[in-house]
Amino acid sequence: PSLMISPERLDLIKPSSKCSSFLKQDGFCVLYPFGPFLPQKKYMFVQRNIFVASIAFAVVIVQGKEGSGTLHTARFAKQFGTP
Repeated sequence: PSLMISPERLDLIKPSSKCSSFLKQDGFCVLYPFGPFLPQKKYMFVQRNIFVASIAFAVVIVQGKEGSGTLHTARFAKQFGTP
């Protein structure tokens, strides 16, 4: 099974996007950590990164630019004691 923590509401995912192809796989679970009708806001991406870091067994960073969501996730993981 695979898990995707979506940065956007499921009704906003375009059929041609990479996310859409994942949604069609068996055993695939999608979480959207915000209300179903809440309009998307910039702060939600950082909140999602906190959520990812809080449920992860480990966080592996391959690359990330300064100020990127990747580095936000790494910083939160470190704060949570996640390797």
